[in-house]
Amino acid sequence: MSQHLCSSGFVRLSAASTGLSLHAIPDCAYASGLVLLDLNPASLTLVSVFGLVDCLALVLFGGAVGAYVDR
Repeated sequence: MSQHLCSSGFVRLSAASTGLSLHAIPDCAYASGLVLLDLNPASLTLVSVFGLVDCLALVLFGGAVGAYVDR
């Protein structure tokens, strides 16, 4: 069965899907920062608060979400 999956391009499609999904989330976060900078171009305060809240959410809830996904 694994021979059939490899020959049909399944591995290449899976790798392409993983690569695209790994770039989607950071690109969205980058675009969000640019939008916030466009809202207030005179100051980086809004962008830095967004980055701080994003990092704190990852630190505080990342373990709980990971444990839930592993269940």
